[in-house]
Amino acid sequence: MSCTRRTRVVPTPVGAWVGQATFAGWIVLVEAPRRDVGALVPGLSLPLAAPADTHPVVFVFGRLTRTAVRVAGVWAPAGPGFRELGVYVPGVQIIAGDPTAHLCVARIWSSDRRSRWSGSFHFGMPKRLGRMWWQGNEFLVTEADGTLAAHAAVRPDAASGNAGDVLAQVRRLFAQPALGRRLDGRPVRFGFRWRVPATSPRPGAAAITLLDSRPAGAGTLRFASGPGRAVQVDGLVWEIGWPG
Repeated sequence: MSCTRRTRVVPTPVGAWVGQATFAGWIVLVEAPRRDVGALVPGLSLPLAAPADTHPVVFVFGRLTRTAVRVAGVWAPAGPGFRELGVYVPGVQIIAGDPTAHLCVARIWSSDRRSRWSGSFHFGMPKRLGRMWWQGNEFLVTEADGTLAAHAAVRPDAASGNAGDVLAQVRRLFAQPALGRRLDGRPVRFGFRWRVPATSPRPGAAAITLLDSRPAGAGTLRFASGPGRAVQVDGLVWEIGWPG
């Protein structure tokens, strides 16, 4: 299941912020070849911009803890922590010429069954159940059947750039309305909101490989950030807004 342009999304306001978690891990901003980005979001339009042969992709991977849901206006604990790897494509259009830039949730692997069900059912995110772990400086992801699905190699480098500037840029991209599609084909818009992490972000670089062996899948795609375009964070509070 992925974002497509079969139905035009009518802009609607994001509802109340209903879920949150504290994230520790890596956020990676990549300028990738447009053909590879297009394989992640089939059917969506990537507007031309300078440079015209690339488009941004954001990878977020690590551990989510202190999960909570809002019940009657009060945050209530939602269960134990879990790991995820998400692939997000900002600045996409539902149809060519659409004035609204959207953040397409292109891929998510989650180690938590409840998160996988809730994200898919309520928000139309293409969440897949998987197993994730760190092996040295490499983050590995397998499908539920044990097949390798993705891996990300990170390299911390304190002298490689200003992590705060990169994090601020990604936060602006995530302010775009997020777009999903429910199982019945209906499009759904919701929102993400990040708070400033409790500790200072640290810069580095990362290389990510996605392997998709499913029928009509995108195949193997490789992405690499520039120096300082990967950011390690700890204590970032991530909120999700109910579809408007």
